Amino acid sequence: MRVKPSVNDRFTLVVEFRGGTYVSQFLAPTPGAALRAWLGSEAAPLGSKAMQSLRKGLSDHREPVSVQGVVGVWCETYSVGRDLVLINIVETK
Repeated sequence: MRVKPSVNDRFTLVVEFRGGTYVSQFLAPTPGAALRAWLGSEAAPLGSKAMQSLRKGLSDHREPVSVQGVVGVWCETYSVGRDLVLINIVETK
């Protein structure tokens, strides 16, 4: 069973979009907070239209889905036009 992370947990985000892979890290209390921090940062170089769409679609404060069979890994997907954005979030010690 997963214990709720502390305020100082580090999360690594691995984002796949249009053939590119983008990796960044954030300190956050939850995976969702790390995702929202990424959405509000300049570490997400996906283009202004794509980021605007992502921010609008993922800003509803939902938590990413926990990946079954592993501890400390979550996933979120979103479509921007005809393109898929795959966001993997890994709790990093």
